[in-house]
Amino acid sequence: METKIRIIFFHFVMVVSAAEDVKNNLTGVVGGNITLPGSVLEKGFLLFGSMIIAQVYKSGFEIEEEIYRNNLDWNNTTGLFTVTDLQRNNSGIYTIESKRPPVFVLRYTLTVYDSAETPAVIRLNVTSDSCSLLCSVDKETTLSWYKDDQMVNQSSSASSLTLIVHKQDAKSSFRCVSASPAEEKSLQVHVSTSCWTDDTGDHSRRYWIIIAVIVCFIIVSSVLCLVMKYFQQKKKTPRHTQGGSECEDSALEYSVIQHSNSRSQDVEAVDHCNITVYDKLEVHHMNLT
Repeated sequence: METKIRIIFFHFVMVVSAAEDVKNNLTGVVGGNITLPGSVLEKGFLLFGSMIIAQVYKSGFEIEEEIYRNNLDWNNTTGLFTVTDLQRNNSGIYTIESKRPPVFVLRYTLTVYDSAETPAVIRLNVTSDSCSLLCSVDKETTLSWYKDDQMVNQSSSASSLTLIVHKQDAKSSFRCVSASPAEEKSLQVHVSTSCWTDDTGDHSRRYWIIIAVIVCFIIVSSVLCLVMKYFQQKKKTPRHTQGGSECEDSALEYSVIQHSNSRSQDVEAVDHCNITVYDKLEVHHMNLT
């Protein structure tokens, strides 16, 4: 009798152990994947709430619910279930039951969050000693500022967060972190270039720009002067007459024409042009009778 009681008690402990819920909280992000711990290799079930969505039998796998047809996988080597392409409506309680030794029931509470945003950082104000930086996201979330590996400012529910950086810390590493319960994204900020620049380098660049502008102005002015001079000289160049002689631009003065018996005479221009003038040629008819 005592032996039977011990056997019944042993079976009762086994049943209670098998029915015990091992509760774990899991988090995921929209569009991501989540693998549920708990290996089912021979026979078992996967439930969402009280609904059986998949079962394993004889090392095979079958999806029972159509809505999980394209985003539920089972690995026949590890026996693990993976929910892919997570959406907000995938949040809930998942139960894994194994019907072959070791027999167990595991329950997980999955919460799917929106993906964390990558923060943006802008400079608000800068002086010779300090710089004000603003880290922002579109939706309220947890924002944090880190200097090297140390958190220096945080807000658990905000869309923007300000940080004052002193110039003596310009060589330190700063980053702004946007975090959701499931993930975090950060943006590294190079304070030395975002806040303070090398004034000497700026002056040097401005100096060489001014020199380049002056040199270009001189070159363009010289070319324009040469072109204008060329056209002016071209206008003063003497033109050739039809007979091939040249006359300069100055006015010509002519001497009085004197006739000679040879019916020809020369006329000299007072200036540089020589013009020869001939009398009209007359034809005389000879009387042959």
